[in-house]
Amino acid sequence: MKTVEYQNIELIYRFFEEVWNQGCEKAIDEMYVPEGTAHGLGDQFKRGPQQFKLLHRLIFETCSDAHAEVEDVMAAGDRVCMRGVVTMRHKSTGKKLRLEGGCYSRIEEGKIVEAWNGWDFIGVLIELGVLSENCLGDALQKKHNQPNKSGGVFCQPQRCISI
Repeated sequence: MKTVEYQNIELIYRFFEEVWNQGCEKAIDEMYVPEGTAHGLGDQFKRGPQQFKLLHRLIFETCSDAHAEVEDVMAAGDRVCMRGVVTMRHKSTGKKLRLEGGCYSRIEEGKIVEAWNGWDFIGVLIELGVLSENCLGDALQKKHNQPNKSGGVFCQPQRCISI
């Protein structure tokens, strides 16, 4: 008999394989509870499978060749922590994007209830040319509401790195 930890690890591997490698949107409903929460992806993608599917569609509409590689995974009880890399090609620029990071998930009865995501979206924005290589350092050294070289503002209350 498989332990709960083993079953939960299998779920995470299956999630990344079916949702990202196979592009199967319906798998989200099978593995994610209706009231689930995905932290760290933006408020518009946070609540439940329907909002998470908006992110899934956005990625598959704007990128091709998506591939997720789970590199490390560990579990204790109902929690699973994974680290991995997602690669894809941006359709309009042709640039290959690499998204490194991971997530810490809570699983109940074989479904994801909550996930805390930590993915390098700044790195992707740099790869796309939206942000400069040293954007984080530049933003941290600026005072609130100080214009940057492009005329935008690096930090404003409630919103950082808006250009």
